[in-house]
Amino acid sequence: MSRFGAALAAALTLFAIVQPASSGAELRDLRHKVLTTWTTEQGLPQDFVTAIAQTPDGFLWVGTNGGLARFDGLKFRTFLQAPAALRHRITNLGVDARGTLWIGTSTGLFKYESHTFSAVPLEKKASAIEQILCRSDEPFAWVRTKSELYRAGVTGDEFVKVPVLLEKVRSFTVDDKEEQWLADGEAVTQVREGRVVQVYPMPGVNLVYFGPDKRLYAADGHHLFVYANGGFRKTEKEGPEELVTVMVDRSGAIWMASGGLEGISRFAAGKLEILGARDGLASNDAREIFEDKSGDIWVGTISGLQQLHDGTFVSYTERDGLPSGHVQYDAIFEDNAKAIWVGTLESGVAQLTGDRWQSYGIAQGVRRGQVRGLAEDGAHPVIAISDYGLYWYRSGRYRKIGGVPEGYISSPITTADGSLWFSVLRKGVYRLREGVLTSFGAAQGLGDTQVWALAEDGRGALWAGASNGAYRWDGNRWKQEYVTASAVDGIAFSHDGGIYLGTSNGLVYHNDAKSWVLTQEDGLPGDAVFSLVEDARGDLWLATARGVCRISRAQVDAMLAGTKQVAPEVFTEADGLRSRATLPLGQVTSLRAKDGRLWFATAAGPAVAEPGTTVSELPRAMLDDVAVDEEHFGAGPLVVKPGRHRLTFSFTAPVFVAPEQVHFRYRLLGWESDWVNGGDVREASYVGIPPGQYHFEVQALSRDGQAGPVTYTVGVRLQPFFWQTRWFVLLMIALLVAVVIEVTRRRTLRRAESLNLRFQERSAERERLASHIHDTFIQDLTGTALQLELLGLQLEEDPDVARRSLSHLAARMREMIGRSRDIVSNLHSMAGTQYSLLELLSHVETEFRLGESPAFVLQSKEEPRELHPFLRDEVYSICREAVANAFRHAGASVIEVKIVYQANKLLVQIQDDGVGMSDEMRVKGRPGHFGLPGMQAHAQRIDAVLAVESKVGVGTKITLETALRPLEARWWSLPWRRNSQRERSFDQHTQ
Repeated sequence: MSRFGAALAAALTLFAIVQPASSGAELRDLRHKVLTTWTTEQGLPQDFVTAIAQTPDGFLWVGTNGGLARFDGLKFRTFLQAPAALRHRITNLGVDARGTLWIGTSTGLFKYESHTFSAVPLEKKASAIEQILCRSDEPFAWVRTKSELYRAGVTGDEFVKVPVLLEKVRSFTVDDKEEQWLADGEAVTQVREGRVVQVYPMPGVNLVYFGPDKRLYAADGHHLFVYANGGFRKTEKEGPEELVTVMVDRSGAIWMASGGLEGISRFAAGKLEILGARDGLASNDAREIFEDKSGDIWVGTISGLQQLHDGTFVSYTERDGLPSGHVQYDAIFEDNAKAIWVGTLESGVAQLTGDRWQSYGIAQGVRRGQVRGLAEDGAHPVIAISDYGLYWYRSGRYRKIGGVPEGYISSPITTADGSLWFSVLRKGVYRLREGVLTSFGAAQGLGDTQVWALAEDGRGALWAGASNGAYRWDGNRWKQEYVTASAVDGIAFSHDGGIYLGTSNGLVYHNDAKSWVLTQEDGLPGDAVFSLVEDARGDLWLATARGVCRISRAQVDAMLAGTKQVAPEVFTEADGLRSRATLPLGQVTSLRAKDGRLWFATAAGPAVAEPGTTVSELPRAMLDDVAVDEEHFGAGPLVVKPGRHRLTFSFTAPVFVAPEQVHFRYRLLGWESDWVNGGDVREASYVGIPPGQYHFEVQALSRDGQAGPVTYTVGVRLQPFFWQTRWFVLLMIALLVAVVIEVTRRRTLRRAESLNLRFQERSAERERLASHIHDTFIQDLTGTALQLELLGLQLEEDPDVARRSLSHLAARMREMIGRSRDIVSNLHSMAGTQYSLLELLSHVETEFRLGESPAFVLQSKEEPRELHPFLRDEVYSICREAVANAFRHAGASVIEVKIVYQANKLLVQIQDDGVGMSDEMRVKGRPGHFGLPGMQAHAQRIDAVLAVESKVGVGTKITLETALRPLEARWWSLPWRRNSQRERSFDQHTQ
C-alpha cells in the first residue's frame, strides 16, 4: 500500500472510536461506482475546478479558473450577461438556507437569486474572497476576506468582528453552537460571542471543518485531527504530501483530497479506499469534494470535474479477478449454492467467490472455445462449449462428456428430475439422464431442429425456442404452443402466468386471454431481443441489439390492458455498464439470481443490477430562457411589443445520470391545450402567435416515462397594434354594422328613387297623352261635330255643297286618324338616351307647322351635355307644349327657341312675336285647356323654375331654368333635398 494509504489506515483507526455507526445500507466499493468526467471538451469553462455547489432547484454550480458555469447534467451554461468578474477565477461557492448562491472571486463577492447576478459591496474596500461558509439552517453566508469576516445576507451585509488577526487566518468554520473556529497556521482559536474562549496550539494547521456528523476536524496538511473531550486528538500517520480538503458525507464516511499525490480517499465502516489516476481519476491533484442532494460525490481536480455515483449496475473487471485483456463474455449462470459463474470466448469460465472471481481455464481442463451455457452439476457446473461438446467437473478438473454429438451445442439446463437437456444446432434437443442420451426431433413433435433456447417454467415444464416458435415438453413429446415469425432467442415467464418470447422481430407475449408483439415502432430500443428476465417487482428486463433496457410493471400492465406503447429505461455506461452490448446468444446471457438480483453477460464483462435500490427523484423541468427574435430575456415575465415575432422557450431539467434520455412535453396555454411531445429537444418555438396573454408550461419525463411536476412561466403577454385591440375590433364591428345599415338605407332610397322616376315617366306620358288628346283629338272631334251639324243643314239646302263638305270632312277625319296614330307611336319614344334635347326639339316644328309661317329658329349655346332621360323628357314636354301653343294660338311670324348649357344648370327660352295673352290667361290658362298648368307640373317634377312673360299684342316669352345632375348618379351622391322633393311629387301625384 502507498505511503498515504498505509498512514491513513493507521490514523483512521482512532476515528472508529468516535465515528458514528455506519448506516445499514451496504456501501459500494469505489471501484464499482460509476466515475464520469467532464472537461472543456464537454463545455467546462476551464479544467481547473476550484469550487462546487448545488442550488435547491437541482442545478450544479462549478467554479473554475476560467469562470462560473451552471451544469444540468447535459451541458454547462455560462452567463454572458453576468458581471465580468464571474468569467475569471472563482475562489468559493456557497448556498444558504434561502437558496441564494454566494460567489467568491478574486475581486469581490457576488450573489445569484431570482435569476439575477448582483455584486455585494462589503463595508471595506473589495478584495479577494478567501472563504465562503453556508450552513443549511442559516439564511446568510459567512464570508472571509484576507482581513475581515462578514455575515452577508442577514439585513444588508452585517459585519461580524472576530478578535483575531484575520490576515493570518487560513480557514474557519462555525459549529452548531454558533461558535467560530479559526486556524491561523499556529493554532486553532475558539471564539464565542466575539470573545476568545480557547486557543489550541497546532503548528501548521491550515484547515478546520465542522461536519454533518456534528464533529470538528482539523488538518495541518500532513495530519488529521478530531476534536473530542476538550481537545484535538491527532492520528499518528505520515499523511499525504498535502491534505487540502475534508468532507463527511450523509452516511458518515470521511472523504479527503490529497491535493497532488494520492487522489481522493474514503474511510467508512473501518475500511479505507483510495481512488487515483490509475483508477480513472482525472488527476491525483484533487482540490474539491462535494456531496449533492442525491448522495453522489463530485470531485474537482485540476484536470476536470468528476462524478462518483452508485449506478444501477455493478460491472466486474480484471481488477476483481476476471481474466485480463480483451475478453468476450458469452454466458452467465447461478448454481444451487448461489455462486455466479460466467463463460467467455476462449478464456474459460470464472466463479464469483465473495467479491473476487476465480478462473477455470486450460489448466483446469476447459477447452478454448465459446462457452454457450452452463448447467447445474453440484459444486462445478456443466459447461457447454460450442463445437467441442459438454464438460463436467470430475476428479479435480473438467472432462468431456462422452457420447455427445458433435456440432454447435448450446443452452444446457438441468431440470428438477436431474436430467441434463441441451440442443445441438440443426440436430435437435438431447436429454442425458442416468447416463442415457436421448435425442428429440421431428418424430417427437419438434418441428424445427434449430433450437436456440431452453427454459423451465414455474410448474416444471420445459420449453424450447426454435426458429419457428415455442415448443413445450409434456413428458412424452414436444408440442408447438406458439408460432413466431422469426427465431425465438429468449424465453421468460410472467408473474401472471404468461410467457415472453424474445425474437429478432420484437418481443412476443402470450397468455390464455391475449397476445401481442412489441417492436421498435412501439418504443423498444431495437427489434431484436436476445434474452429477457422478469424481476421480483414484475419489471421486465431485456437484452436487445441496442442495449439492456427495463420496462416497468406499470407499463407491462398497461400493455396487458391494451396500450401498445412503451418508454423503456435504456441503460448506458452512466448506469455502471462497461458495455451496452450483449451478444445474440440466447437466454444464457441473462438470469435472475436467487437473491433477486439480475445478471447480464455483456460483451465487456458480467454486470449485476439490484432492482429497486436506486430510486431517482422525478425530473423537474426548468424554464431557462425566453427569446424573442433571437433577443434573450431570461425566464421571468415578459411583455412583447406588437408585431409578428418568433418566440423561443428554452428549458432543461437537472438530471445527472443519463440526461439524454429525459424527454419533455410542453404547451402554450392560451394558444393550445394539448401537450406537444418534444422528445429530447430542449427548445420550443412559436411563430405568428396573435396578441394576448399566454403561459408556457413544460414537463419533464424520466427515462422510464414517468412525468415530473409541471413548470410554467409567470406569463408572456404579446402586445397588439392599436388595430388589434379589442376596442378597435368592436369599433370596426360597429362601423361595419353602421355601413351595412347605411348602404341598405341608401339602396332602398335609390330603389325608391328609381321607382319614383319610373312613376314620373309614366305620369308624364299620361299627361302628354292627355294634352295631345285635348289639343288634337278632342279639338278635331269638336270641329268634326260642328261640321257634321253644318253638313246636316247643307244636305237640305244644297246637296252639292254638302258633298264637298263631306269630302272635306273625310279628309279631316283621315288627318285626325293619322295624328292619333302619331300620338300612339310617340308613346315612350323619348325614354331612351339615344336622342339629345336639341334633336327632339328639332322635330317639333314639323309636327305643328301647317304653312310657311311662322319662322322657327332653334339654337344651342355652349357645349351640349347629355341629360338624364327623365330630365330631358320633362324639359322636352315643357318646350313642346310652348312651341305648340305658339304655332296654334300666337299668330306669330317668328318663334325662337334658345338652349343654354351652363356649369350646373340648363336654361331654355321660347319666345314668339305673336298676339300674346292677358295676365289672367297667363296665370290661369285658357279655359278648357291644360297647356300652361301641364307645363308647371312638368317643371315642378324636376325642381325647375318656369317663368311666363306675355302681354297682349307684344308676344310671349317662356323661360325654363333647372339644375343639372350627372347622367348616372351614384347612391352616395343622391341629393337628399331632391329625394324629399321627389317624394313630395310622388305623394302629390298619388293623391
